Amino acid sequence: MWRRIAYFLKSSDSIHTNRRIKRLVRSDKGAAYSLNMAITLPFYALLIGFLVEWSLMHNVHVGVNYAAWVAGRAAIVWLPAEKTSLSNRQDNADMVRRAAVNAITAWSSSIATPASAAVDSAGAEAYLTGYQSAAIGQQQQTSYVQKKWNYANAATRVEFDPPLEQLSTLNPVEAQVVRVTVHYEMPFNLPGIGRLFGRHNGAGWVRDIQSTVELKLEQAKTRTGQLGFEYDSRPVQTR
Repeated sequence: MWRRIAYFLKSSDSIHTNRRIKRLVRSDKGAAYSLNMAITLPFYALLIGFLVEWSLMHNVHVGVNYAAWVAGRAAIVWLPAEKTSLSNRQDNADMVRRAAVNAITAWSSSIATPASAAVDSAGAEAYLTGYQSAAIGQQQQTSYVQKKWNYANAATRVEFDPPLEQLSTLNPVEAQVVRVTVHYEMPFNLPGIGRLFGRHNGAGWVRDIQSTVELKLEQAKTRTGQLGFEYDSRPVQTR
């Protein structure tokens, strides 16, 4: 066997092949083109990645604007709602946030890992039930829809101006204006782009996208600001 190997190495064909390989390695022909490509290729790939992420970012921004309007419409109804033993102002604010989460789910990510490990199974199931009853035609897989809702629930935050504790102190007869701001953490699909234009939230690279709407509260124009009839508490005067 060793004799065959030695014969192959000494043959004219193998020697000719080895000479070609050595000549190709030592030759500097075309090196200038290779050097230019090696220098420009990373920047070209970075540019392509930025254009892809910017397109996704623009699309998500449309969804955040929509979620802000949905949250604003929910806020002007839920925030001035009468407080009972089953409902307080924080519960009403949670309903506003739930409206924003449901609205942004269509633009949410199904592959990104939420920064918060808490999963609202009841909320995801409720959204899935509404999706299945409203969707027409071919529907997405159950796990896909639930993953999108879970990430939207973890990545969405809603702020009110004025804050919740100040809304109850304002004059209910006058038209109150509330500003609702929706914050959403859009995940980056390319880590290199995320390092340049985003921040790390503990689970991945994200960019904060927000939108604000300003609407008037829809509440009863009574002295208490609550629904119902107002009765005169003064004693009846007899003649």
